[in-house]
This record gives sequence, structure tokens and C-alpha cells, in this order.
Amino acid sequence: MTRQAVQTKSFQIIADSGCNLPPWLIRRFKIFTVPTSYYSRRSPQNEELFDVNFGFDAQSFYARMKMGEDFVFNPLNASTCVRFIDPLIEETDDDVLFLFASSAISSNSESVLSYFDEVSMRYPNRTFKAVDTLSVSLGFGRLLMWACELREDGASIEAVAKWVGESRLGMSQWFLEGAQQSLIHVNNSGKLYPPVEHPRGRSLTEIYKHRSAVPYNKYNPSIVHADNRDAALQLASQLDEYFGVPNSMIYDVEPCLGSRLGPGTLGLIFWGGPR
Repeated sequence: MTRQAVQTKSFQIIADSGCNLPPWLIRRFKIFTVPTSYYSRRSPQNEELFDVNFGFDAQSFYARMKMGEDFVFNPLNASTCVRFIDPLIEETDDDVLFLFASSAISSNSESVLSYFDEVSMRYPNRTFKAVDTLSVSLGFGRLLMWACELREDGASIEAVAKWVGESRLGMSQWFLEGAQQSLIHVNNSGKLYPPVEHPRGRSLTEIYKHRSAVPYNKYNPSIVHADNRDAALQLASQLDEYFGVPNSMIYDVEPCLGSRLGPGTLGLIFWGGPR
């Protein structure tokens, strides 16, 4: 992973809340976020928003799932962009780079890209780019942080968008799904899919050993969980003991992905090179 240091025009980086970053990192990198909209089938008229700026009450959300609530997520689309991004575009003269979670999970890529094509026509003297990260949760979040660091180093909007497009398949994202702990991963199309065959077994530490870029501690892994913090802490301890990578970032799985995978999910996200 290379980083450039060329001073260029500043620009806004926008992300949807599927990036799963905690509020302090959203503030640290000055990211404008688009909330995720969802509702419970028990009360479909009541829209709920997951806004990373205000954190996530994971305990309450997964408790509701355990009680039988089924959640439906509205995909990120042009109307969502109009609702949340239009005001920012109208308030500033900045160029805009929009990074969004995998279109195979929570967004309508065609609709989002059409919105940005239309915005580019409205403001021909500004640059607007949107990139599907093909990633979820802190896989998306890690790409987003690195994109912000490139911006801080002075990289142009074109260079950052190109880097994300070229690097997005380097994120390795593996999950033990819900109560059954079935092994799944994010494939090259950004879909959640069981591996056809994995000779290393079902251990996340074994997968990390054989899939992580060397040296292991160059980019610390991230751990996500859906109301399974004890298992997350145990995994972090194993990564430290076996591979010398302390201080793994641990965070709750955001509600869109969590509602798909279910309570008890444990995930490991790390830089692994091309999928």
C-alpha cells in the first residue's frame, strides 16, 4: 500500500454508516456520514436511523433480534443521497468523494452512481466521484480511514478514488455467522458467501495466519461482533499471543450487517492482499 504526498485541492469525503466506525474516528477524520435507514417488520411505519455520529446501542438492537424482531433495511439509493448529501453540496463549493458499503449488501450502486452523474451536470466546475468499496463493516471502515489519511497527505480526489478502486479487494473479511458459527466471507463481488473449500478449517486465527499480508503487524486486524464481546476479546488475545498484533480494534457489528448475520456473530477483518 503506497501513499502519495502531493498538495492538491481539498475535498470532502462522505461515507454511509455501513463503515461501522465509532464516533470518535468519524470526528477525527472529518467524515460526513449518511445514516442507514431501517425498520422492524413489527412496526414498518416507524423508520429508524443508524447514524455513526451518535454510536450504536448494540445490546438493545440484538436483544430485540433475540426476541424475534426482523429488521428490513432500505438500500442506499439516489433518494437517500438527495436527502442527506444534497444539503452538503449546496452549502459548500467543495469537491466530493463518496465511499459506500458493498452494493451486494446494502446499496443500489447503479442508483447512487446515477445520482452523482446528475450532480456533476448540475455543478460542472466541481468534481464528484462515488466508489463502491465492495466491503462491509470495519473492512469498509479501514478503507475509509486510509482514504482519509491519503487526503491528509495531500493526494487528489482522483488519486484517492483510484486507490480505493485498486485496493478494495485487499480487505479480507471473514465471519463466524450467528448461533451456528458458519464460516462466511466477503467475496470479490462484495457478497457474503461461504467459501467453496477452506482447508484451514473454521478458525479465524488459522485464516488470519494463512491469508494476512506479511508482516502480520503492519496493519492491525479489526474484530467485530454481534453481542459476543467475550469471544471478541478471546480472539484479540489469540492474535496478540500467536502473531504479536496487540490492540486489535474491537467494535459492534452495525445493524445492517448484524441483522443479516444474527446475534453471536464474530468477525475478523484484516489486510490480506487480493482476494
